[in-house]
Amino acid sequence: MNQTNNSISQLFENVADYSITTAEIWKLKSIEILADHGSKVAIQLILVSVMSLFLLMLSIGCSFLLGDLLGKTAYGFFLTSFFYLIVAIVIYIIRIKRLKEPIRNSIIKGIFN
Repeated sequence: MNQTNNSISQLFENVADYSITTAEIWKLKSIEILADHGSKVAIQLILVSVMSLFLLMLSIGCSFLLGDLLGKTAYGFFLTSFFYLIVAIVIYIIRIKRLKEPIRNSIIKGIFN
């Protein structure tokens, strides 16, 4: 009877150790996934920032160039602003089918892979 009690208590200790180890493995896997996705987001934010600065400088340059061609600097900035308004309207029109669904699917794939 004493050996049975020892076997049962050893079984409970093994189950407890297994549970703790499994929880620790899941915790480490979660940290790895979060760190991976966090680094991807950080890299994308850096790229978006650099590309935004590039686009800003390019827009200012184009505005001044158009302004010189049209005779007034303000006209160049108006034309550049109008171009971005058209781009914004097009993006707004196609946002659901062409933008929302692919971005959503990409996020879901990233979470489960």
